[in-house]
Amino acid sequence: DRLSTRLALDSSMAGTWEYDRRNNQIQCDAHAASMLGFEVSDFPVQFEEVLERVHPEDHEAFAGMYTKCHIEAGRGFQLECRIKGKGGSYLWLLIKGDG
Repeated sequence: DRLSTRLALDSSMAGTWEYDRRNNQIQCDAHAASMLGFEVSDFPVQFEEVLERVHPEDHEAFAGMYTKCHIEAGRGFQLECRIKGKGGSYLWLLIKGDG
């Protein structure tokens, strides 16, 4: 159930995010926001705002993840990439999800 899932995620210190295709926005929980130095109140943001923070060498793979979410709904994905935090430094993230 949702409570068990939330408790497991909270104890693991994993952050969660959700992409809303209709609005082209990314929303995340407090853990995901704090990993990058943001507050949860800084979200939702447009997908392009997140894409601008992706390291240039990881940009193509990250954009491919976006395409996979649109085209291959129901198929899982995993991506390691660097995203610029609020302070300007890049952080490595492991992103797992399902379109």
